[in-house]
Parts: sequence; C-alpha cells; structure tokens
Amino acid sequence: MYLTKVKQEEEIVATTISDILSDAVGFANRVASKGDSVTIYEVMQSLSELEVIGEVMSFQAEGPHLQFK
Repeated sequence: MYLTKVKQEEEIVATTISDILSDAVGFANRVASKGDSVTIYEVMQSLSELEVIGEVMSFQAEGPHLQFK
C-alpha cells in the first residue's frame, strides 16, 4: 500500500491510500499544483493504524493540476 501526501508550504492539502504505486503517482499528478511538495510512502495497515515502512519518492509538482471530471 502507498500513502500519498501533497503539501502546499507546510500544510498537507491532500492525502490518499493506494494499492498500486502508479495510482499513487496519478493521484498526485491530478491534485498537486505547481510548487506543491509530493511525498509517497510505502505503508502497511496494522490493527489500529498505518505504519510507514519507508519513503518511496518525493518531488515538486511542475504544473497546474487537472480538474476532476
């Protein structure tokens, strides 16, 4: 599982959990605006919470996001 966090400055503005890495990246590309920080973590679901295994990737968004249809 993958946890995607999108931050504007220091505020988290969007998160999602995905089973597939390409879905996590796709989410980030849809919602992030230029200059936002995107970090994707590999996570594991325990009984009570998500446990972060490690950071998979991070990047700065390069363009405006596409509008949801």
